[in-house]
Amino acid sequence: MPRLPKKALTFWRWRTTGTIKSKPLCWRSRAAAVCALWRLCPAVRPFGEKGIIWRPLLPFSRQDIWDYAQKHGLPNIEDESNSDTAYLRNRFRHRILPELSAQIPHFGRHLLNNVRALQEDLALLDEVVVQDCRWVCGAGYFDTARWLTFSPRRKTHILRHFLKENGIPVPNQNALADIARVLTEAKTGRWNVQGFELHHYAGRLFVFRPEKTDKLRFLKDRQISGNLREILAGQGFVLKRHPFGLPGHLLEQDGILRTVAASDRLAVGGIHKDVKKILQEKRVLPALRPFWPVVADKDNRPLALANYGTDFQISVSDGILPVHPDFPVLF
Repeated sequence: MPRLPKKALTFWRWRTTGTIKSKPLCWRSRAAAVCALWRLCPAVRPFGEKGIIWRPLLPFSRQDIWDYAQKHGLPNIEDESNSDTAYLRNRFRHRILPELSAQIPHFGRHLLNNVRALQEDLALLDEVVVQDCRWVCGAGYFDTARWLTFSPRRKTHILRHFLKENGIPVPNQNALADIARVLTEAKTGRWNVQGFELHHYAGRLFVFRPEKTDKLRFLKDRQISGNLREILAGQGFVLKRHPFGLPGHLLEQDGILRTVAASDRLAVGGIHKDVKKILQEKRVLPALRPFWPVVADKDNRPLALANYGTDFQISVSDGILPVHPDFPVLF
């Protein structure tokens, strides 16, 4: 096959953005074996601390690219760097591959067959990892106890898949191994991965995106006073029916929306309990407790702990409980 035009290898970007600016990584007539080896790698993978290697044409066959070039009349453009054997890819293409082909009959065919077999194995591995991760997260969260039942190698793959599913750029192998080690050996842990916060607590691995973390701190260093129904609605609370909720008339009065204070106590089941103790017993992440919303009356006495319950002394059957969608539900 004649050498492919350089611009032909940019058609994937053209189809998605209307521009042609990407640079191909394999495009010579001898590149079939080289490209086959490249296909063992993901289309996007980390490069160093902050870079990535992006090969957008991997999903397309060589024939697809050739047909596109012919259809659009793209001219052949030579790249001088392709003949420079200082590059490992060119040394392999121009020296090593021809020598192997001369010494081993049908070397190219054997190589392609092995690559196809490896690709099938990788596809099967991906299916297994997806199933493993679904089981680990079967209760709606990353369950460390379930994760610990797997072998070290499978644990690493599950963790990598979990991070990718949550949109987190996968860290390098050393950083990933450190996260796995802490999850295995310690009861708690905290990491900052590419701006995302990971928290290990009470047998769960939590993920917080930067924008969500900021949303949870809407009451940091301040309190909001006014008509309770209005200020709750203004801060995104949902007023849900609850067997032991607030009476409706209290929401029409003035009150205060603030975070938990050290002196806060609620009557729960006939006894007065420290609000911070309630959050601890409910296994609320320590990083969330300082920002947890409390609804208080105009004299700053707690009426309800958001997403949990109200003071038993004032609660009514089929009452109202303020629930904020960005915080975990505790009832």
